[in-house]
Amino acid sequence: MKTKIKIIFILFILLSVDSFSQLNIPAHFTYVKGGTYKEFSLGTSKVVYQQKIEPFYMYRFEVSGIDYQRFLKATNRKINNQIDLKRPIVNVSYSDAINYCSWLSKVYGISFRLPTNEEWELAARGGNFENNNFVYNKKLPNEHIVYKGNSGTNRKSKCTSCMQPNELGLHGMVGNVWEWTEQQLKGFDTFVVGGSFLEDAGHVKVTTKKAMNMDRKQKDIGFRMVVNAKEFEIYLKNKK
Repeated sequence: MKTKIKIIFILFILLSVDSFSQLNIPAHFTYVKGGTYKEFSLGTSKVVYQQKIEPFYMYRFEVSGIDYQRFLKATNRKINNQIDLKRPIVNVSYSDAINYCSWLSKVYGISFRLPTNEEWELAARGGNFENNNFVYNKKLPNEHIVYKGNSGTNRKSKCTSCMQPNELGLHGMVGNVWEWTEQQLKGFDTFVVGGSFLEDAGHVKVTTKKAMNMDRKQKDIGFRMVVNAKEFEIYLKNKK
């Protein structure tokens, strides 16, 4: 009897993962080897701040409407019929994004979270802080960035895979929708990064960021998630 109950429980977990999350691990994640983030004093080469970034895996896409709708259904939250399933989920607060990551963490047994501002910039640069020859530095308009100049007269984001990926296989890191990053100091706002389909050419860069009230919801803010590399690789090893 106990064995039967155990089998039913395992099947339930597997069905829950298959029905609600639909993440393709590892195909939908890309490895970022880490590096050292540095900030320099204005007009000089003096380093005023630096931070070591450990390797991590990042979701290749902005979380889509269909991704988020599965979360709403699985957690018995109200379903918004206005969600565009193919485009990035928007009108989500920082807490909404955190709750989504927490749900995924419970489903898969690994710690999904939002990227830090520094992790996000490293990934957007193609994994190299020292090289300025990366796709998001190409002249606009181009096939990598959705911004005010090519988002059309209806001013909408594009589907999560409609842009050409960067050097690491990440889609829509710059432009399309702003993305939440992890809060670094309690009591302070966090940053959204990358710009959006509503921004002009000067505000869709890998260094584009702005402080944002974490309760804020707007039609051009979404998010994506990351996992620590060691934890991700242990998960993959255990799945074999």
